[in-house]
Amino acid sequence: MKNIYIRFIFLFTLIVLIFVSLMTYRNLNNYINEVKLVRHSSVVFRLVENVLSAVKDAETGHRGYQLTKDSSYLEPYHASIRQLPGMLRELDSLVQDNFLQKRYVDTLQLLINDQYLLISRILSNAERSSLYMDRYESKLLKDGKTNMTRIRTVIGKIRSVEEELYTNRIATEEGYRNIAPFSLLAFSIISVFGVAFLFSRVMGALDQKRKAEIGLKENLKTLEREVSEKQFAQRTIQNILDHSLDGIMAFSSVRNETGEIVDFEWLLANFISAQTLGRGKGDLTGKLLLEVVPDAKKSGLFDIYKNVVDTSISQQFEREFYLAGEVKWFYMAAVKLDDGLIVTYTDVTEKNVAEARLTQYAEELKRSNQDLEQFAYVASHDLQEPLRKIRAFGDRLAARYEDKLDEVGAEYISRMQQASARMQKLIEDLLSFSRISSGHEQFTRVDLTAVVNEVVDDIEGQIIREKAKVGVKPIAEINGDRGQIRRLFQNLISNAIKFHKQDGLPVVEISGEVVSGHQAEKEFGIPLTEAAYVRIVVKDNGIGFDEKYSEKIFNIFQRLQGRAEYEGTGIGLAICRKIMTNHRGYIRAQSVINQGSEFILIFPYAR
Repeated sequence: MKNIYIRFIFLFTLIVLIFVSLMTYRNLNNYINEVKLVRHSSVVFRLVENVLSAVKDAETGHRGYQLTKDSSYLEPYHASIRQLPGMLRELDSLVQDNFLQKRYVDTLQLLINDQYLLISRILSNAERSSLYMDRYESKLLKDGKTNMTRIRTVIGKIRSVEEELYTNRIATEEGYRNIAPFSLLAFSIISVFGVAFLFSRVMGALDQKRKAEIGLKENLKTLEREVSEKQFAQRTIQNILDHSLDGIMAFSSVRNETGEIVDFEWLLANFISAQTLGRGKGDLTGKLLLEVVPDAKKSGLFDIYKNVVDTSISQQFEREFYLAGEVKWFYMAAVKLDDGLIVTYTDVTEKNVAEARLTQYAEELKRSNQDLEQFAYVASHDLQEPLRKIRAFGDRLAARYEDKLDEVGAEYISRMQQASARMQKLIEDLLSFSRISSGHEQFTRVDLTAVVNEVVDDIEGQIIREKAKVGVKPIAEINGDRGQIRRLFQNLISNAIKFHKQDGLPVVEISGEVVSGHQAEKEFGIPLTEAAYVRIVVKDNGIGFDEKYSEKIFNIFQRLQGRAEYEGTGIGLAICRKIMTNHRGYIRAQSVINQGSEFILIFPYAR
């Protein structure tokens, strides 16, 4: 009866102690959470002020630049561009759990993006225009002022909501702070009572003795069961080791009197390990590494094992061994275990041989391509000499015998000269095609907007002659060969102007944007490796073509129109594709007959 009473008191005390502990923990935890929320509000206030300050600095900087044309005024603007994304991301993460604040922050991000776009346009216009301020720039400044007012309004709303939250959190935190001491006092009193009660439980030791004897018998049974399970596990592990396709070995360190590792003793080796070394299944156990593999030190294997044990740093490596009269390659992994290590290895001889063959094939293919390019260059170069003679003698015939030739003879000579000129143009284009390098060693940072504008200046005569309009929008930078990129856009823009409709003036638009690798992969329908690409579109309003020829037009010497209608050799777009391939980019075309064409290019984005 007494034991039942004591147990009841113990249980009651324990329940009360747990309850008070939970209440104390709850109050302390609530207090800590409220303190964190107060700090959270302080961080939000600071971030909001920093964001507004950064935008103000950008505004001040670009206005200073407009007035003085001193680029040093733009340093705060450029600094804010680098800092703002991080601040906005941090602010966005802080308000994720508040729908209203999240909406305000999203609106703020959009307004700031608009503000920086306006600043960028103002700066671009200021660089282009010689006027102090034209109407377009005035409008941009007015829009910027209006947008800045919206930014301040949104920031004011964010502050207002956060101030209300801050006030509530301060009040709640103060309440929990006042309750905490009383909770701790109650916990301390009940804890003292609980300790005193537990002390009284020593009187029940005799009862525990009897229970311990019963428990001992049960433990013996459990121990027997665990020993049986351990033996089964050992047999299972040994079975797995013996049937593993990889070699598995375990070593213990052998040290001298100074504690330095001088050798390794085999503790375990599976069937594959023994077979690889030409030993029986149990022949390696107890043997020394340097005894079985004498050249382990010379090959560096011993030092790797020693380093793994000394530093506890795992190692993965490949090693070449001469076994059974042939060279074998193994991929090995060594992991420390107590004062030794476990080593696993896989025979990668066939893989390495296959890789060597692939490398050899790649070199042979590269050499073959170089030979083909050299052949094209030499053949094209040698063909020009007889062509020059044909044209020279044709000119002499036309000049000397002009008054002696009838109309048919003169036409024959004219056709001969025209055919020679076309042939020479074909040879020159073929030479250009063969000279395009595929190496990346000369790649530099290329400003695509500047390159396109240079190309437009170069073909100004064609633009004026055809009364064409060419619009160029800003394009991101890439890494590449500036000369090849220039040739690429010269071909595309010149073609867009050349293949225009007879009853209309040519209009060409060049624009670019940065897209994700996933988006580019989806558009081009091919697997891509880069995280982002610069997507460029060259659009015209020309004659267009049937989309069934969208791939055929990039083949060398391929033409869809006759020479009488549009001049050319059919090599330009082949050169464009080769340049894109050299830059690990891609080009495709889409078109509607009599409505124009779009050539879409993607280059790896140079961050």
